[in-house]
Amino acid sequence: MDIIYGDGVEFNLQYCSVEPIFILEKPMLTITATDEWRSSWPGAAIGLLEISNVVNRADSPALELRKRDIETRLREKYSGFTRQEFSTLPVMEEYIRYYKRFEKTYHVLLQVESLVLKGKSLPSVSPLVDANFMV
Repeated sequence: MDIIYGDGVEFNLQYCSVEPIFILEKPMLTITATDEWRSSWPGAAIGLLEISNVVNRADSPALELRKRDIETRLREKYSGFTRQEFSTLPVMEEYIRYYKRFEKTYHVLLQVESLVLKGKSLPSVSPLVDANFMV
């Protein structure tokens, strides 16, 4: 399946399960997975979300309530976990292994530890940044 942009540019969606519901005026970003990337990361997928015309400065009480709910649920679910136990969760293990290739620490592991073990809250930066931390 392809999305045809107003200027005639095509974007191939053969690997996506999304059905476009409108024709876009023009592409904002083009991503191409190379054969090298596909062979290095079999089964990997690329996900993108583009948001336009958003007021990103306003406070959002509903977003703040949702963040507190997420914090509560994470603390309840992982109460008593140690860093080692977080590191053995299947998703965390994969990301930790990936980041080690670049001699980096997986930032989400540190964020979860901060929330659950240290009782810190999700940050309040801006609505779009805050929503990203909630994913």
